[in-house]
Amino acid sequence: DDDIINRYDAFILDQFGVLHNGRNALPGAVECVKALHKAGKLLIILSNTSSPAEVALSKLPTYGFSSDLFVGGAVTSGEEASRYIKENYGSNNKKEITSKAYMMTWDASV
Repeated sequence: DDDIINRYDAFILDQFGVLHNGRNALPGAVECVKALHKAGKLLIILSNTSSPAEVALSKLPTYGFSSDLFVGGAVTSGEEASRYIKENYGSNNKKEITSKAYMMTWDASV
């Protein structure tokens, strides 16, 4: 709808369940993303995947989306959690490390 498109400068789109279902793009999703991009909107992926943003973006062509359209990039919970842990508990920070953490994931790229 043009009213919604014209109202905002950027769109933050969830990946799974909004753009695709894990096997195919959802009906109208590819066309919607193309229309938003054509209208000059900044497109950003937001995902709760444990994968880094680069991995999330690299999977988009599988579903018919050009990752180039998402010039705003992607933000993933896995990458943000990793960044937080490194910043707050990494070996280079000044806080005393009093415990250990073990990350379990099913993503082979992590």
